[in-house]
Amino acid sequence: MDKPAYPFKVIQNGYRFEFESISPTKIIQKVIQYKELEVENLFNLALLDIDENGIYSDIVVSDNGDMESVLATVIQTIQVFLALHPKAKVLFMGSTKTRNRLYRVVISKYYQQTERIYEIHGINNWENEPFEKNKDYG
Repeated sequence: MDKPAYPFKVIQNGYRFEFESISPTKIIQKVIQYKELEVENLFNLALLDIDENGIYSDIVVSDNGDMESVLATVIQTIQVFLALHPKAKVLFMGSTKTRNRLYRVVISKYYQQTERIYEIHGINNWENEPFEKNKDYG
């Protein structure tokens, strides 16, 4: 991704990453967490905001004006995570249809760059299939 990413901390051997989303009006604490699912080596990626009470949320709309930098940061953590855990597969989906569409658009935009490095799949009707640009997953 050609957008600047935020600096982040690698925590728990790369299962957790922390960074700050910064705008002129606010700073939002963010966490990217990789959690192994019931299938061995399959990890869910969760992008979470931490509110002022320490509550984690994946549904809040931050609207901090830095979406591209946040997504660039997520992509960098995926690269670090997979370097630390080469047998891992990463699964992520949006908490809403809008977020699923956003993720699909970003993957489609950078697909040619990433397909040389990673195998990218989508899940359609709970079936794993090779990713197709502009196809609705979720």
